[in-house]
Amino acid sequence: MVGSFAADHLIAKEPAFHSAVRRAVEVARSGEVVTIGITPTHPATGFGYIGPGAELPGGNSPGSALRVTEFVEKPDAQTAARYVEQGYLWNAGMYVARASVMLGHLAEFHPELAVGVAQIAAAWDTPKRREVLAKVWPSIEEISIDHAIAEPLAPRGQVAVVSADLGWSDIGDWDAIAHANGNGRTTVLGDDAKVVTLDAPGAVVVPERQVVVVGIEGAVVVETPDAILVTTREHAQQVKDAVDELDARGLQELL
Repeated sequence: MVGSFAADHLIAKEPAFHSAVRRAVEVARSGEVVTIGITPTHPATGFGYIGPGAELPGGNSPGSALRVTEFVEKPDAQTAARYVEQGYLWNAGMYVARASVMLGHLAEFHPELAVGVAQIAAAWDTPKRREVLAKVWPSIEEISIDHAIAEPLAPRGQVAVVSADLGWSDIGDWDAIAHANGNGRTTVLGDDAKVVTLDAPGAVVVPERQVVVVGIEGAVVVETPDAILVTTREHAQQVKDAVDELDARGLQELL
């Protein structure tokens, strides 16, 4: 049995998380690919969503498993509100499955990637581990389990979801960091004395020098020795696009 869990997530309710993982393992023993879906607390536009279907048989423990009908990417505000009303779950990218099941699906959908993984696995406990890893790993396609396996399997009815209220936060962007700190408060990652905010509720600031934010709700100001990022929490998901643009301009020293 294998599990995949992101490293940049905050889980406040550990017992609930342990219970959800145990339930996911139980369901995965039958050959299912199982994801752990997060019960939404608001209609977030920065997360993907999981469409819940019928309950799977054997739901005799907390956190009943449901069939996944679809995975959908980050919606607009109106769509996100509809999803929450319809019982959709946030997609946290957590997966549990038997290793043989995961490898079988990988071989079907991404055969070249599966071959590379097999080559690394075969050399792992041999003196050639480093040599094979250095040769094969850079050539392997970079793709998440969501896109590689879960999304193409969902229309076949081969993915299950265990829903859970985990006190979860994806602290992978500035908006999520602010939510974790208290939505209306100023979040300073650094020296508080270097930050002044006036009429700027919910600001997130990473200062090097003195930073003053005036009249911008949900402002995000990140200063480093190389570059200054100015955006808002509403546009936090677009930071990756800015990084890609810097890369395209040959400004890798700013990344």
